[in-house]
Amino acid sequence: MALSRELLKRLNSDDYPLAKRLKLAETAFCTVDLPLTRKEDLLLKWLCNSCATNQHAWQTLNNCLKFDHINIRPDVKQCLIDVLVQTLESDMENIYEEVLQCCTLVLTNNSIRQYFTNKPKILGLLMKALLNNVLKRSSYGSVTQEECSQLFEPCKLSPTENNAIINIIESLMQIYKQLITTKDELRLIFIQDILYPMCSLVDHTHTDNKNQLGIAAYKCIQQLLLGKSKSIQNKQIVESNQAMFSDLFCVLSEHVKTSNLQSNLLTYQFIFRTIIGTYKSNAALLDMFFRNLINSSGKYKWEIMDSFLKLLNDITLDFDNIIDDITLTEYFQNFISEILTLDDVTRVHYRVLAQLSYINPLLIEKNISDILNKILMKEQTVD
Repeated sequence: MALSRELLKRLNSDDYPLAKRLKLAETAFCTVDLPLTRKEDLLLKWLCNSCATNQHAWQTLNNCLKFDHINIRPDVKQCLIDVLVQTLESDMENIYEEVLQCCTLVLTNNSIRQYFTNKPKILGLLMKALLNNVLKRSSYGSVTQEECSQLFEPCKLSPTENNAIINIIESLMQIYKQLITTKDELRLIFIQDILYPMCSLVDHTHTDNKNQLGIAAYKCIQQLLLGKSKSIQNKQIVESNQAMFSDLFCVLSEHVKTSNLQSNLLTYQFIFRTIIGTYKSNAALLDMFFRNLINSSGKYKWEIMDSFLKLLNDITLDFDNIIDDITLTEYFQNFISEILTLDDVTRVHYRVLAQLSYINPLLIEKNISDILNKILMKEQTVD
């Protein structure tokens, strides 16, 4: 105890420059046979209190966290997480990359990861703060309905940002696998706080194997959103399993009310692309997801439907599938009828009609004359 007090006294002394004290802390942390009680706790807590905006302090903290088998108390782990969240929610200058690295080290450290298995809310807070900070610094911004060409513009992420996000998403999946009693809680936190910024950061213009962030996000949605539904094998039990997704559709509908077009479109499209990749051969389940997602899309219904229909171009659908006494054919035809009743038919409405005719020409067969009249009236108005 006396040695611990003496070390702490020296670390806190202004008689020594901070750089020298940081070096002392790192050396003490890395020395295996140093006879100090709870050495890791003492040094990590001191480093957390010293970090603030000092780049060298963060670098020292990261060097210490690279030791995977560190034994620290829960309160010290919480102190470390609190410092990270507070820093991520502030305007960071000169320490950004060090903080990102620290987040990665915290979420990949086995000892600290174990702490998160009992604290899903804390994990959610850290991931939300990190993703929102990266999103804020990227080129991501609000895009209106008229700026369709910019809707899928990828965020400009540095290699450090890209790797950090991939690492934390993969860590989230590993932690989720370890959970027993708090699985549903973490899943809901993911839907509420992590899903939207994650999907907004993914590059939607490249869907090949080179898009490692996209692959990580895809697998994450498969595991956390669709994991429970892997047992669904036939049409008869699709409807009985809809309840498990009600929280997803509810949260999405709330985001439609509060978030902009771009974030909603990116999120909806990425979810549906993952659903198609997971259940491509199950037409009934695809239909169930499609209708529920569209029904939750509120004021952005047409833009989201337009993006969904493009993804369905090469998918075999069951147009006779019935949900709530309505076939898929009738479901689509109801939207065609709705468009034809609108006074102001926009480009996105015409794109929806074109996509529906491509997917199944019979959908618009009985409305062809009405559609042509609508187009002619629009041209006359423009003239």
